[in-house]
Amino acid sequence: MLQLYKFLEPLTKLILSCISTSSISVLLNGGKLESFLPSRGIRQGDPLSPYLFIMCIEMLGFLIDLKSEEKLWDPVKASRNGPAFSHLFFADDLVLFAKANLKNCDNVKETLDTFCELSRQKRVQTKLQGWKASLLSMAGSVILTQSVTSAIPSWLNEGTIQSLVEGPLNRGEDEVTMIDLMQNGIWATDNVSLELPADVLKAIKATPIHRSARRKDQRCWVSSANGQFESKSAYLLAVNEDPSIQDFADANNGVPNCVADLRKGNTKTSRLVKWLKPPDGWWKLNTDGSFLAPSGLAGGGGIIRDSKGQCIGGFAKACVVTSSLAAELWALREGLLRCIEMHAQVMELELDAIAAVSLISCNASTNGDFSILVDDCRDLLLQLPQVKILHCYREANCCANALARMGSTNYDVEISFVTPPPMLISLLEFDMLGTYHPRLCSALADISV
Repeated sequence: MLQLYKFLEPLTKLILSCISTSSISVLLNGGKLESFLPSRGIRQGDPLSPYLFIMCIEMLGFLIDLKSEEKLWDPVKASRNGPAFSHLFFADDLVLFAKANLKNCDNVKETLDTFCELSRQKRVQTKLQGWKASLLSMAGSVILTQSVTSAIPSWLNEGTIQSLVEGPLNRGEDEVTMIDLMQNGIWATDNVSLELPADVLKAIKATPIHRSARRKDQRCWVSSANGQFESKSAYLLAVNEDPSIQDFADANNGVPNCVADLRKGNTKTSRLVKWLKPPDGWWKLNTDGSFLAPSGLAGGGGIIRDSKGQCIGGFAKACVVTSSLAAELWALREGLLRCIEMHAQVMELELDAIAAVSLISCNASTNGDFSILVDDCRDLLLQLPQVKILHCYREANCCANALARMGSTNYDVEISFVTPPPMLISLLEFDMLGTYHPRLCSALADISV
């Protein structure tokens, strides 16, 4: 590509040497892994990157304009007298416009093939071949186009009860919306005369209601974790795949799946972990959530202990949620409410779901399924004079884990205690004695607990 722009050979060699001699190292759980040399591309943040990108993409624009001048590529007009446009280039994406006929399709493909050959983008050619081998149906293409061009969110407050049930309703009930079923901070689903379908009833009850923070209702894209529209999730919906299966973050242990794949075949080592007492004068709240996917049962539990490891309060309670992360956040909110009721002053909060820790700790706004729980937890944290948020392994969170499992045994469990229940005595004693528990970890991970 540099040669096509008539760059002098010494300058071309200098640029290529800058690209090929750079090394990359990955930080994994706070530890630096061994450096490696990239086989292609430029490292993120390289000052050469925007210049080389503009040069390459400018060549693609030139090829498209050349085809348009030769009347082989018919651009699209937004109106009869408006300007014609054949392409839009963005920082990390592009949109091509052409008349929908065989001539234009052939020339679009020919232009991309020419660009791939000039820029040696063999990987792009492979992707194009893969897309050609598995073309979307007409319906799938329409869904994908609509999803990408206009994010059409799903919102529980949008639509009436009438659209969700079959059969007549009493006078006035045809205009009842979901938000009208909320009374005094709870879902009052018996306010309509007709019995709601089980799946609709569960979806309503699984939608959390603000307990502390207050924010206006707003639309969200339910197929992403943060509620913001993502073209990736829209594409997965278009091809009938589940967008809720995240490729990057694993909520159970916080290790990216892409890194976990690299770890396959690596030696596993057993590491000893234990529950740690809080500093003198501090209290520690441990919480955990449990969600049993086959049955739909869910629950949360938590225990508050002083600096000597003595129990001073706790709970185990059933909840209606649709994911393990929601159960974790729900349990944390319940635990924080109890800390505030007990007038806690200096607290350590510890839970084994690193995804929940990340959501609570960061300052970024949330607009997804968990936004209400996250907002409540953040608001409750501000009501505590001094607080630390910590992550631990599940093996060091045995008491909270046992309480969460107790809460998920059936839909009616609701236990609040000062004196710990009998099933918790032995686990408390193990924690007070500093008993270690084995944890299977990758030999590559340099993690301290």
